[in-house]
Amino acid sequence: MKKKNSRYLQGGETEVFKERLGWWEKRTDIPNDQFDDIRFVITKRYEHRPYIVAKLFLGREDLEWLILQYNEIVDVIEEFVVGREIRIPAKSRVNFSITTKPTLSSKL
Repeated sequence: MKKKNSRYLQGGETEVFKERLGWWEKRTDIPNDQFDDIRFVITKRYEHRPYIVAKLFLGREDLEWLILQYNEIVDVIEEFVVGREIRIPAKSRVNFSITTKPTLSSKL
């Protein structure tokens, strides 16, 4: 919750309790675009490492949450595996969505 671009602030609504996070309800602010999306098959180098994929395609490791959410991946160990094809939104759409959306950090 302390990371400005975490999936818990940017990617949805989160109940915050004193010692833990509660329910997290994801938002889907970036619609899929079959013409603009990048299709990427996870190889051994990227398995369990969405932050590297985010750096490679979006220029920022801290946007790993966006790739996970965009592909409806909850468990990195079980779902971000070799051979899985994921979709990555175009960097221009990601930048627009993030810069025009208010964060929830002011509520914390």
